[in-house]
Amino acid sequence: LTCARWMAERGAGELVLMSRRGVGSDETCDAIDELRARGTKVTVLAGDVSRRQDVDRVFRQIDSDCLPLAGVFHAAMVLEDSLLSRLDA
Repeated sequence: LTCARWMAERGAGELVLMSRRGVGSDETCDAIDELRARGTKVTVLAGDVSRRQDVDRVFRQIDSDCLPLAGVFHAAMVLEDSLLSRLDA
C-alpha cells in the first residue's frame, strides 16, 4: 500500500492491486478509500503470484477493464525471522 500511495502521489491515475486475500482488512480498505478519494481508480484483485492461472486471470482482467499496463511492482514475500547466524541461502 505504501507503493500504491507513492504512485498515486506521482500521478498514477489507475492502480491494480493484487494480493492473496484481496482487500483483506479494515486497514487496507481504509487505505484504498483514501486513494480513491484522491481521484485514483483502484481495482483490487485476489490471486497468488506463485499460481500461473491466477496471474493469467489478473492480466486478462487488466487487458479488458483497465488502462494499458505501464509497470509492475512485485512486493510479495514470506517473512521467516531468525538470527542471522541461523539463516541459510
